[in-house]
Amino acid sequence: MSSILIAGGSGLVGTALASHLKKEGHDVAVLSRSVSPKANIKTFSWDPSSQLMDEAACLETEVIINLAGASVSGKLWTKKYKQELIDSRLQSTSTLLKYMPKMPKLKKFISASAIGYYPNGGNTMDESSAQGQGFLAKLCSDWEAEALKAPVDTAIVRIGIVLSDKGGFLEAMSKPIKLGAGAVLGSGKQMISWIDIRDLTQLFDRLCQNGTGIFNGVSGQFTTNKTMTKTIAKQLKRPVWLPPVPAFALKLIFGDFSDELLADHKVISVRGAEIGWQANHTDLSVVLSDLL
Repeated sequence: MSSILIAGGSGLVGTALASHLKKEGHDVAVLSRSVSPKANIKTFSWDPSSQLMDEAACLETEVIINLAGASVSGKLWTKKYKQELIDSRLQSTSTLLKYMPKMPKLKKFISASAIGYYPNGGNTMDESSAQGQGFLAKLCSDWEAEALKAPVDTAIVRIGIVLSDKGGFLEAMSKPIKLGAGAVLGSGKQMISWIDIRDLTQLFDRLCQNGTGIFNGVSGQFTTNKTMTKTIAKQLKRPVWLPPVPAFALKLIFGDFSDELLADHKVISVRGAEIGWQANHTDLSVVLSDLL
């Protein structure tokens, strides 16, 4: 078992991952800007914007998992928030890099990224596919380049749309549907490459033990926005009666963030098999039945 330090451990993925790793017998700690004495997990303070971290976190750490970064879907993509998306990722990574020489037992660094790295539309993408265009693709590329400066074995997980019963994408999709205001976005034909959070935590767990380079954190199954919307509505026993929201309307309302709402990615994981990992939750109807 390993001593694992998680940056970004309070988010949707980080919380689930910390819980999973603890159940598997790993010694887990998280980095947080605020340390509560009531926390049920070992917590060390850090401030990436100042490149500072409690050096006590360095002593036993064998694996670092970096999930830290402002939410891509948290706010409208104003110029100011775009800079926050960049800074929160690069500063957290560079802070970890700064302290790695003070970690005598460190063997592995695992960094999150996203499938927004890949081009929209077209062919099915795997880990060898080229980088796409636009803000999100460059954000992912710059984040990965910073992570690959680590002086230890490094793995990067390009994460798809995470399905969880604790919030995130499913909560955002379900709320308007429950209120009778759900609608397909754009043409509804854009592909969503998703992953059940239970499979994603298994992938990170496996990477703590083995594997370097790029890995796609996806189920290998993708569905259209229309099918996802209708399937969620069916599970919630609610109709979707509103007409689709046109792409131009989304652009007017959400600005550049509409690019994320209309993202079209068909992504599979090829390299997962190299480390003995595959997604076990691949039937969307069954997954939604479990999570909703």
